Amino acid sequence: MAIYKCKMCGGSLETSGGTICRCSYCGTEQTVPKLDNEARSRLYDRANYYRRSSEFDRAEAVYESIIAESPQEAEAYWGSCLCRYGIEYVRDPKTGKMLPTCHRTRFDSILDDSSYLMALRYADGAARSLYEREAAYIDQVQKRILSVSGQEEPFDVFICYKETDASGERSEASKEAQKIYDELTGKGYKVFFSRITLEDKLGQEYEPYIFAALQSAGVMLVVGTKPDHFSSVWVKNEWSRFLGLMSQGQKKYIVPCYKNMNPYDLPEELVSLQGQDLSKPGAVQELARAVERMIGGGQSVSAVSAANTDSLAERAFLFLEDENWKSAGEYCEKALDADPRNAKAYLARALKELKLPSLKALAAYGKPIDENDSFEKAMRFADPELRNTLQGYSDQCRINDAARRLERCHYPIDAERVLASLEKLEGRGDSLRLAGEARRKLEELRRISCEEAEKAIASPASGRELTNAIRLLNEAGDVYSKESLIEKAEAQLSKVYGEAVAHMEAGENGKAAEKFKWLADYKDALPLGLRCERLARQEELNRRSAEETAERERAEQEAIERNRIRAELNSKLRQQKFFGSVAIGILIAITFVMIWQSVSAARGFGLVMADNYRTKMLIASPLLCFLLMHTASRNSEKGGTASSVSILLAVVVMLFTCFCMHRSGGDILYLGMTAALHIGAMFAGSFTGKKAHQYYEQ
Repeated sequence: MAIYKCKMCGGSLETSGGTICRCSYCGTEQTVPKLDNEARSRLYDRANYYRRSSEFDRAEAVYESIIAESPQEAEAYWGSCLCRYGIEYVRDPKTGKMLPTCHRTRFDSILDDSSYLMALRYADGAARSLYEREAAYIDQVQKRILSVSGQEEPFDVFICYKETDASGERSEASKEAQKIYDELTGKGYKVFFSRITLEDKLGQEYEPYIFAALQSAGVMLVVGTKPDHFSSVWVKNEWSRFLGLMSQGQKKYIVPCYKNMNPYDLPEELVSLQGQDLSKPGAVQELARAVERMIGGGQSVSAVSAANTDSLAERAFLFLEDENWKSAGEYCEKALDADPRNAKAYLARALKELKLPSLKALAAYGKPIDENDSFEKAMRFADPELRNTLQGYSDQCRINDAARRLERCHYPIDAERVLASLEKLEGRGDSLRLAGEARRKLEELRRISCEEAEKAIASPASGRELTNAIRLLNEAGDVYSKESLIEKAEAQLSKVYGEAVAHMEAGENGKAAEKFKWLADYKDALPLGLRCERLARQEELNRRSAEETAERERAEQEAIERNRIRAELNSKLRQQKFFGSVAIGILIAITFVMIWQSVSAARGFGLVMADNYRTKMLIASPLLCFLLMHTASRNSEKGGTASSVSILLAVVVMLFTCFCMHRSGGDILYLGMTAALHIGAMFAGSFTGKKAHQYYEQ
């Protein structure tokens, strides 16, 4: 079973298969993913380790890899959202609870973050409630930071550096940064240098002041004397956020300032930027001149006269009416270079970024405009009258967005979010009427969800349909028979789960796997189903292996039995063949003796035989030919034609007998009959010999 680490303290969590658990080390209640394999567990632990170490970019990359593999992983979306806002959990000294702090403040609320909304979509009821509670607290933290940062004066330059070295002493980078600070402030620039700028902020959160400085500064100087100075967690957090602002199109510059090190040892993101080698003579003065060129005029932003900025902004609005976006953008930047707090210039830049020709077109815009960074700054720096006007446009954009989202609502939770966004407008504009429509749509979607859930509960095709039905009923609010339907669905799930567990305990892993698969993500059905499926596959492999072994053993026994029977048959055949050979040998001997007696008796008379010996000769001679041919054919390896010797011997016996019969007074007819008798005996002997050979060789 996979082990998950606490997101706050890193301790091992004891999970029971649900999505909520409490850490036994720090006591924090938190959400946990539904882990079904060891690899994903290691990815979560790595991402949480990076986030707890404030390496938010690396952590977010790991969370995104989990999302790419499992697009419905709510916990991965939540982790990605925490990284985007730089959330770290620290222990409150008063209550002892682990509370979130924000290290990457953004103008857009976490409640509108896309990853947060995706986490809500795929989370179950308990996890969704915890996500919403955490997000609401983080949103309040973020608002406090924005409130404090909005009161800060803008900065020209932000000096990013590592204050202490590994021994805790002041680093060489800090000393070099001090020299740069003294040089730039002497020239009238407003410089953010944490050692001095934050020295009167002891006991307070630093994030509001860092956030305000990052937003307003036009130039960042990243100072270091060692490669690890540039890659340390908090230094990287500052310059990576500044690079993010540059990637959004803001006119900002970042300059790596290094000393006693190779510039190619800089982080990959900074190595391609033009840097400043502080070990060269006059490097600080040269850096100050570079800052002057980047900011312009050698005067502090706070001291620049804004006499001409309104006319530049008006020129930008004229270009917007002609939809000349490029020129409009250029004049916006000119106005902001002269006065970074000019609200009209920020407003014109917001319209240019949204490709809107006028404020009237803004009134029809279908997305929340206050998420735009330039519009937010316009609201921030506007006078009360302009701020009220912009607030009206912002409200109208939110109403337009709510109307668009309301048309696309398919689930009660979507309608609830639309209604919540409208209620935040507190009756401004057309929000009351649209809120009424949202409530009616919400009731309709709740009714539809309840009907769909009731159908699914009546005839569920899978456990996933039942869990989805329970989710729909929970989102449907207070509807008739809601509790009874939920109880019925949970009873079905519990029944099937119990049957699956019973099958598993009985060793019926195949049936258990089917039940757990049907239950899908109910409780711990998914990991148990995978486990039973593996066991069932192993059992099937074992069964097949046993069957194959039994089949091999049966075949071996049959082969042994066949060999035994064949051996017995061969033994019997060898006996028969032996006794047959003995009998044939005896008959050959008898016929040879009979022929020899007849020939011996007739030798004195010139081979003229008496009738009795002639008869004996006619019996013994064909029989001898028969036996010779039979023996030759039976003993032949091919089981066919007799050897030439046997044939020659049989022919000699036949001719000798015919000669004797001729000497004894036999005529031609008699000789022919004698020859025919011998030839027939030879053919008969050859035929029977073949049959005997086939019999013995079977």
